Amino acid sequence: PVVPPGRVSNGQAWMAAHHDREVWTRFTRLQQLLATTDEVLGDADTVSRVQAVVNLGLGLPALDAPDHDTFGDILAAHAPAQRRRYLRRLVASA
Repeated sequence: PVVPPGRVSNGQAWMAAHHDREVWTRFTRLQQLLATTDEVLGDADTVSRVQAVVNLGLGLPALDAPDHDTFGDILAAHAPAQRRRYLRRLVASA
């Protein structure tokens, strides 16, 4: 989405929150509805901090997660025997 000048998007704040403790605190308050979008995403200090993270080229940390099929196997292996067939069908149909 197009972000008006002097603001950051929710996604930009989320990404920066992974690298800046103050942005994390503010972003968390926003997500818990303890602050408004204007108070967080339009705050000059937050915008400056988010822009600093962007300028450093930092992004989101890589996710170390299993692929779809492996995740289905993990679920099936830890499910009670009567649910294994159901889980395998569910994963296969996704």
